[in-house]
Amino acid sequence: MDKNKDKRFENLAREFFTEWARRNPIEGSNLGFYSECNHRMPDGSYEKIQDDIRFLKRYETEFNKISANHLSTHLVTDHALAISVIENKIYELDEFRSWERIPTAATVMGEAIFQILSRNFAPLKNRLKQILKRLEEVPRYLQETRSCLRDPIKIFVENELETLTRLPGFFNTLKILSWDNLPKAPQKHFLKLLETSQNALEKYSDWLIVDILPECRDDYPIGEVRLRKLLKARGIHENPKDIQTHAEKEMKRLQEKLKDLAKQIKKKVAVEDIRELIKQQHPDNFDGVLRFTRDKVQKARKFVVRSEFAEIPPEESVFIVETPAHLRHVLPHGTYHPPARMDKSREGYFHVTPGDCDSNKLKEHNFAALSNLTIHESYPGHHLQASWTMAHPSLLRAMGSDQLTLEGWAHYCEEQIKDLGFDDEPPFRFMSTMSQMFRAVRALLDIKLATGQVGFDEGADFLIDHVGLDRVAAEAEMRRYMLAPGEALTGLVGKSRMKELRKWTKEKMKGRFTDRFFHDAVLKTTPLPFKILQQELTWRIEEELAKPVVKEAPPAAKKKKKKKGAKKKAATKKATVKKSGKKAVKKKTAGPKKAVKKTVVVKKTTKKKKSTTGKKVAKTKRK
Repeated sequence: MDKNKDKRFENLAREFFTEWARRNPIEGSNLGFYSECNHRMPDGSYEKIQDDIRFLKRYETEFNKISANHLSTHLVTDHALAISVIENKIYELDEFRSWERIPTAATVMGEAIFQILSRNFAPLKNRLKQILKRLEEVPRYLQETRSCLRDPIKIFVENELETLTRLPGFFNTLKILSWDNLPKAPQKHFLKLLETSQNALEKYSDWLIVDILPECRDDYPIGEVRLRKLLKARGIHENPKDIQTHAEKEMKRLQEKLKDLAKQIKKKVAVEDIRELIKQQHPDNFDGVLRFTRDKVQKARKFVVRSEFAEIPPEESVFIVETPAHLRHVLPHGTYHPPARMDKSREGYFHVTPGDCDSNKLKEHNFAALSNLTIHESYPGHHLQASWTMAHPSLLRAMGSDQLTLEGWAHYCEEQIKDLGFDDEPPFRFMSTMSQMFRAVRALLDIKLATGQVGFDEGADFLIDHVGLDRVAAEAEMRRYMLAPGEALTGLVGKSRMKELRKWTKEKMKGRFTDRFFHDAVLKTTPLPFKILQQELTWRIEEELAKPVVKEAPPAAKKKKKKKGAKKKAATKKATVKKSGKKAVKKKTAGPKKAVKKTVVVKKTTKKKKSTTGKKVAKTKRK
């Protein structure tokens, strides 16, 4: 251990973290660099991408100059993570090059505005002024992105055009907010900029339709070789064929489990009919969906505490809000956005996607499905995971959240919390198992789409037949898989890895193992790539095993034993009196003795904070 090298590494890590955020203002805003980034749109040019690659390679060289052998134990993980993050980004930009095939300007623009609007880091009027600054740069940004689209693929261009059709509704919301929250002069400027942005988006749309769409190719599969390289870059070393085989086996296993659960709900009724029967049990409207979800999040949080599943960090909170319009066609159910690393509020956002609010669409938001979605996205899933990441002193941990570990943890939690008794009635178990089936189907289609084994329509039909999605939701899922190959399989593969890691931890600790230790260790370590995560768990296990074993029974157990003895004594006395036929004489007592020891009371206070976008779940502060 060399303190000078520790300091050198920490300075380099902080420098890389802050510089990358400033170079990429959308990422910077998500990380909480509001004053430095919220007034800017990114540079969308080809030249900027090439400059980013050079920037990353320079820092890769600098981090490799520092030997991990000379660093303190707690920095060894960060050193490995820094190199992993940089290598992954270089691969994505310089080799995989999705920016050549997929136009994303409309999505980026929607996110640039929504991330400022949704987070309550400042009064709304101040946030609208930041949005105003970004709107000023929209025409420039849209023009720059044209230089990147060099090998466009038809279905991705069509998806971008679909996103563009959804932005006007978003603009109308901004108009209403400006009328209510801005003085007359800034309001006038704001409305003018919205019109200018709308015109720029129309020109961009015309360019895609007239100049790009006729020249697009239909060949979207990346092929097995590129897929294998992509997975390896993300820490997934399994062969795509092996993942496909695993998904198929898992589907067969879960199909049998669904048959058994169906029998518990209603005998001699097919699985598909039971699934539709459960789907009929849903809120009356989307407001009801949001109310039910907020209530379920509260209950899930309390259950995590009561069951001692895991520790919850202080000062965390989660908002339940509608999925923004520009993302609904690729997120049919919901998603989660974590707190900003540099924002001390630790506020996460659980997005629930509204449909057309008819009965058919609301079926996807049935009570059992919403319960499972809540576990996955809030407690003890993504939100709890993200809250611990933001509480970690390392800046790199927020930047290097691994997708495989993120989804693996959330998917693992869905099953584990059911086993502890949370919403474990047969209908809820059935839909939880259906969710597992969904992950297996996702993994299968992810591989098959990327390798050209199925097409868009065939894949959508497969989702409808095997998972029971409606056509709109199935097509949204397909677009999501195609836009991000290798992502949909992370739930299935990540859960398997998480269960293997739990088994490995149990073997290491033998009789000292507890689920609570494992869950807390994984959460507090943050979502690292599994190889790095296992290394840090090794150190945490060693620390735990070095602690002395406490054999003395806890005070609560002693008290309970004493009480039980007192009850037995009283019963004996009562029996004796009855036998003798004499009435018991009540003896006067001198009253209770004063306690010698003072009891320290831990108070919990609940703060409420207004939101422009949704209601906030209880925010707990420990004193």
